Amino acid sequence: MVSGLQMDYRRFQSQAQLACYTNERDAIREYDATTPITTNLMGTFKDLDYFEWAKEMDVVSWDNYPGMDTPPSFTAMCHDLMRGIGGNKPFMLMEQTPNQQNWFPFCKVKQPGGSA
Repeated sequence: MVSGLQMDYRRFQSQAQLACYTNERDAIREYDATTPITTNLMGTFKDLDYFEWAKEMDVVSWDNYPGMDTPPSFTAMCHDLMRGIGGNKPFMLMEQTPNQQNWFPFCKVKQPGGSA
């Protein structure tokens, strides 16, 4: 359960990081008015208010690093979340690796031909 203080901190953290993103986006916009600007979201990361972030992004994007035990339905749900927060704006998978990540104690290598 998240306490009121934890919720306040998460809200502050999300707003502070979003302010950094919008400041950087606006600096880019001074010189380039057409190139889409985005940043990496992270599936179901709870410390950022993705609905607020999506309003500020030209295209919603996210990173997918499934573990050995990640069900395909979870990845599908994350795709749906990214599509939903953007309010029908485009979304994309910016990064993905289905095998080697440095934060897993061991990594499953994909078999030749793409099957796990």
